Formats: sequence, structure tokens, C-alpha cells
Amino acid sequence: MTDESVMDQMIGRTLNRYKIMEILGEGGVGAVFKAYDDLLQRQVAVKVMRPDFARRPNFRDRFLQEARTAARLDHPSIVEVHDFGQDNDLLYIVMEYIPGDNLRAMLQRLKAQNKWVILSEAVQIVQQVSDAIAYAHGQGVLHRDIKPENLMLKPEPGDHLPYRVVITDLGLAQLGATDSLAKDGISMGTPAYMSPEQALGQETDERSDVYSLGVLLYELAVGRLPFPASTISEAARYHAQEQVPLPRSIRSDLPIALEKVILKALEKSPANRYAGVPEFLAALEEALPVVDDASFTPSDISETVSLTTQYEVAATVAEETMPMDSSAAADTAGDVVEILEPDHSER
Repeated sequence: MTDESVMDQMIGRTLNRYKIMEILGEGGVGAVFKAYDDLLQRQVAVKVMRPDFARRPNFRDRFLQEARTAARLDHPSIVEVHDFGQDNDLLYIVMEYIPGDNLRAMLQRLKAQNKWVILSEAVQIVQQVSDAIAYAHGQGVLHRDIKPENLMLKPEPGDHLPYRVVITDLGLAQLGATDSLAKDGISMGTPAYMSPEQALGQETDERSDVYSLGVLLYELAVGRLPFPASTISEAARYHAQEQVPLPRSIRSDLPIALEKVILKALEKSPANRYAGVPEFLAALEEALPVVDDASFTPSDISETVSLTTQYEVAATVAEETMPMDSSAAADTAGDVVEILEPDHSER
């Protein structure tokens, strides 16, 4: 039986006490499923590794190390790890389930409407992610795959926002700067968000994550990526050789102070970037008052929107023994997220 057929047949299967319900996403080394914990009677997310990787002794050891590392991370913007284990040839890690869309889906909706994220909100989103990455670095963990697909908006207050941004996949995080997965031929990261050194297969460190945070900030601020790289070779060419298009050439109302932060984070040489995420965070904090005070013409106002109007969340009812999805809408007048019961009439 092929790995693809094994993953296709996961729906309805039970791993230990976790009943697999539906697939949430799939990557190069495995897939993430929505599941139900029969013991604690709650929804969870289960990341299952492809069997061919699970059968590799070295990979299994690294996976277990990664799972233990992820389980000890304790930060409000990092998804909580509940459990991990092995079921025959399947290695899995059980995480907190966060319902709703990821940041990528929300940005795609904005793009379809020809709108941008409010600048102050874009900066605050990156601040939340950066704070979590700085904490992970302090624990000896590099992320190496920061991107909107790995970010969820959790319906709870987070700093100055009515939601908290949560990193849902530390699947590439490892202790120190070990590149053993890359040496085994497993792609480390996503081309459009890779630092030049990562795309070239060179040693990475905290400054590589700073670069990826710079790409994220660029995308949130101007509505597009600095480089449309879809392959490793394109990433190596664009990120290592091509000049970054100036953000203000795309979004003229962008404050110069914020553009400077973005461009420094996106320097080709790690030595010319911020020395680490804390320094990047300090620069963002310094630029935030300028962003808050930025003036907009009426046409600019019509083209910006808060993500609180864009995302949907699901209500989890603690008394239920099985999960039920729901949607959410934002009360933009009061910045309050209202949880709505699902409308089954359209299903």
C-alpha cells in the first residue's frame, strides 16, 4: 500500500484515543487532520508523518526530539502540543485545534476585493508572531518556515487586537541549527519566504527567521510578496540576487520608517539584517507610532480593512461529546468577535 493511500484512508481511523475526522492540510512529510480525543472529549489537530519517513530510524529520532521540544514551548502565540506517539508505522503529534481559516485564506479574500490590511494591524500581527519566534529562539528552536499558511487567528484578545495570532506548525523547528533534514533531501521551508542563505542551502540562524518575518511584514503591508518564488532555484535567484521592490513604490501611503524596517529585515547578507528578532521587534515598536499617525486620503481608507471583518472561527461547545462547527463575525464598531451558531439550512 502506498503512502498516499495510507493517508487517504486515515479518515475514520483511530490513533490511540484520537479519532481522525477530516484533513486540514498536507505537506511534504505528512498531513494534519482534525480529530476527536475520546478520553478528554475535545477536538484536536493531529499531524501524521508519512510512513516512509516514519520507517527511517534517523527521522524517527529527530521527530521524537522535535515533538519533545515543541511540547515544552509555552507561549500564547504558539500552538499547544498535547501528546505524541507512534501507531505501527505512523508517527503523530497531537496539538491544540484552532478552528477557522489561516492567515493565507484571509489575505486571498482581501486580494479578491482589492483591499489591504490596515497598516497598524499588519504591524501588530507581525509583532505577535515575532514575539513567539523570539521566545522559540530563546529555547534553541529555529522555525524556518514562517508563512501565512502556518498562522491562525484565535478568537481571544491578543495585545491590542481582538484576536491572537498563533503559529500552528513548528514542523521544521529543531534544536540549534541542525540541517540534517535538508541533507536527507527534505525541503526546508517555503521558497517565497526563504532567506537567501536558506535557499542556497547554507547555514541558517535566528537572522534567517528575521528575513522570513520581513517577507511576512512586506506582504501584509503592500498586499503582495517581494518575490514570486515557487521553487528552490527561483528562491535562490530572487532572494540572493534580485533587488527587493521598494514597498512605497507599491503602497505610497506606507510610512518611510516602516519601509526602512522592512528593507533592513530583507537585507541579502545576514550581517546587515537585525541581529535577532528582539532587535527587529524593537524597530517595529519604534515605527508603530508613526504608522498609527499615518494619514490616509478618502480613497486610501476605502481600500484598507481590518482582518476582524475577514475571518471565521468555530464555536466549540464544551458540553458536547462530538464537535460541531460554527462561524464567527466581527463587530467592527466595538472590535468584539461574536460567536454565531451554525446555519445548517444551507448544508
